[in-house]
Amino acid sequence: MKRLMKIMSVLALMLITNMGFAQRGEEGRSAEMVGKMTARLTEKLILTADQQSKVSAILTAHKTNMKSVREQMKNASSKEEKLKLRKVAWDKLDTDISAVLTDEQKPKYTAYKQQMREDFKANRGGKGKEGMGKDFNDDVY
Repeated sequence: MKRLMKIMSVLALMLITNMGFAQRGEEGRSAEMVGKMTARLTEKLILTADQQSKVSAILTAHKTNMKSVREQMKNASSKEEKLKLRKVAWDKLDTDISAVLTDEQKPKYTAYKQQMREDFKANRGGKGKEGMGKDFNDDVY
């Protein structure tokens, strides 16, 4: 009897947990990602409260923009065209964030972006550019 109660409790807990994740949906995950990225930039660049709100709005707009970019990429005829679409979106994000930063924060932001590129490459199985294939373009990342 106790064993049955334990099993039922575990199953109920799993069901409740899954329902919580399902209810959160894409909007919740997107807002969570924006919050995490804003917090990370705040930590690295020491953003003011005003800068935090501006960066959060920029990241939210970028997430929305990337949805339309992905749709455009589906219709793109070549990999080069897809890379160009992605690069334009990321360059806009970079320009918008840089416009919010002070002159003292901009070098830190540049260093942070470089570290993120290196981490991205390292997380690809340590393959770097060579393992990414012949279409890899360093300017995109």
